[in-house]
Formats: sequence, C-alpha cells, structure tokens
Amino acid sequence: MEKIQIKLPPEAARKQIKQAWQKKLQGNSLGKLQDLLTSYAAMTGGIPSILKPVMLLMCGDHGIAKYGVSAFPQEVTLQMVNGYMRETAGANVLARHAGMEVVVVDIGTNFDLSGFSKVRQLKVARGTNDFTQGPAMTKAQAEQALHVGMALADEAIDKGCNLLATGEMGIANTTSTAAIASAFLGLDPAATVGRG
Repeated sequence: MEKIQIKLPPEAARKQIKQAWQKKLQGNSLGKLQDLLTSYAAMTGGIPSILKPVMLLMCGDHGIAKYGVSAFPQEVTLQMVNGYMRETAGANVLARHAGMEVVVVDIGTNFDLSGFSKVRQLKVARGTNDFTQGPAMTKAQAEQALHVGMALADEAIDKGCNLLATGEMGIANTTSTAAIASAFLGLDPAATVGRG
C-alpha cells in the first residue's frame, strides 16, 4: 500500500482564523464547536458559503462478538441497516437535521444485503475473524477496506461534498475499537474498555 501523508494546516492560518472568529463571536463563546470550525476552516481554506455534508456509514461485523461482549446479538447489525434504509435510525435523524446525505456501505457484514438497493455492496469479507485467536483481518483485507473508504471519500468530494462525516455499525465494534486503541496507543485495555 502506498504511503499517504496528511499535512497539518499552517499554524499561522489557524491563528488568523481563530482571531477572526473571536472578534465576531466575542471570545470563545461557541467553545469546542468554535475550535472544530477553526480546524475545519484551516484545513479547507475557509468556511464555504454552502455546506454539502455527506456521512459514510460503514457496516461490518466483528468475530469477537461470539463471546457475548455486546448487549446485542449480531442480528442487530441487519436490523440497524434496515433502520438506515427506512431512515429511522439515530444517524438518519442527525443527518436529516444537518441536511446531510447518508451513504450506507456493506464493507463486511455477516449478512447478504443485496436486497437493500440503496446499500453500497463493497463487502471485503463476511465479518472479521476472532482477534483473540489471530488477526481479525488479513493484510490484504485491511488494505482493501482502506482503499474502499478512500475511494468513497474521493467519490463524495468529486460530487461536491465539502464536509465528510464517517460512521460505523457492527455489533462488537466497541470491543474492536478498544483493542485497536490499546494496541496503537500502548494503553492497558482497562483504560480503553468501558460500556459500549
């Protein structure tokens, strides 16, 4: 896989944008939202007059779920995808309020979602393996999944998206996320595990 480098925006641009915001908004009245807007403006070169947000909602199942680490069985992944298609899930409600398009992607569920015409069918595998017994994915699968995500982001940007949100759905995803955070950050699992 090619090496990708993401450069931070110039600190001078960030400071200039922050100062402009502080003049208009009397200090830091928007708190963390103001910090996010400042970062967004620094990364993109300014705040666009019209936002065209898109949420990429990646769906996949996790092999670790077989140990009952979630309050719900894996069938709930399928139920959630059904909710996304009916536009009744929480992500849909938030997206609707933000005027955001939602793109639902089957990147690796254990289910055949071909009956859902609006779900992008880009499955890398039917779920991941149990990471307590070995790698959850092969290197090729992980690279393929990253390429799918990058291609979807490029596609959205080519269609005019100027604010890209990502989301994920899959039972036991919190356990997998906690394990990845522990490995990448060198943290004890007790520091990364909590209620899902």
